[in-house]
Amino acid sequence: DPQVYAEGILKVCKFYFHSPLACASGVSGADLKRRMETIMENKFAMRMDGARKLLLAGCAAAAIATPLALGLVTSPLALAQTQSAPSPEEIAKRLAEQQMPRKVIALDPRLFDKFVGYYRLGQAVIIHITREDGHFYEQVIGQPREEMFPERPDKFFLTVVAAQFSFDTDASGSVVDLVLHQNGLEQHADRIDDTTARKYEAALAERVKTGKPSPGTEAAVLREIEAFRNGKVDYDKLSPGLAAETQKQIPALQQGVRKLGPMKSITFKGVLPSGMDVYEVAFAHGNTQWEIAPLTADGRIEGLFFHLEP
Repeated sequence: DPQVYAEGILKVCKFYFHSPLACASGVSGADLKRRMETIMENKFAMRMDGARKLLLAGCAAAAIATPLALGLVTSPLALAQTQSAPSPEEIAKRLAEQQMPRKVIALDPRLFDKFVGYYRLGQAVIIHITREDGHFYEQVIGQPREEMFPERPDKFFLTVVAAQFSFDTDASGSVVDLVLHQNGLEQHADRIDDTTARKYEAALAERVKTGKPSPGTEAAVLREIEAFRNGKVDYDKLSPGLAAETQKQIPALQQGVRKLGPMKSITFKGVLPSGMDVYEVAFAHGNTQWEIAPLTADGRIEGLFFHLEP
């Protein structure tokens, strides 16, 4: 539908404006206006050949393993290394529940204050929970803020995607962690103090500013490209959650990467506000952009995403 398509482009543009990548300069007012007019006139539909359709399917599958796209969860976060991956049956059961319609309840905003603070998910994801007047928000450091709504006194949901947040307390009633419910996963994020979170935020800002890649990410991208190509992924090199998702996606990933042909070059492009390193990888039959999270202390990948460039 032209209107839905146009609205989708505007939403994408909203998030690209937060990006330091050179591609952001391509989102000019004039070009965007012409594109919108063409879409709404509905004069044509672009056709894709079989190879691009297949690659698009593979890229869409790859997005399941991506940490951090919207202000947290438009794309799911990889499981923390210490968390075990659930079975496919458990994932399906949780996913069905997570995608059910949610109902907002009335909640005294003051009851939310005990949840306010910072939570660490995995190696390099800090979630900031805040309240502003009677509204409740979550924000991954380096990404836009999103409002969430209460469905229970200790559980909240987003409306932009099917994702919920709950909080665990200890025997004294103190909040000890946050749980992200999304894509059939339940990922725990430990509460951390403000000083630790601000040091992380400052370090992330500095890394984005200097534009230096995190150690080992280029080698990890090259390794996974070859693994996707031959279908022989070393799942011990991935976090448990990412490994579980990759196992489901490997046929599509394998076909997509093979269609690209031999790899020609890899170029580091910069660091996203989320901390993801960005690489442009050129193949014989197309260029791709790969985004990878900083590796864990023992060298595992917690998040990986790629897509075909225009």
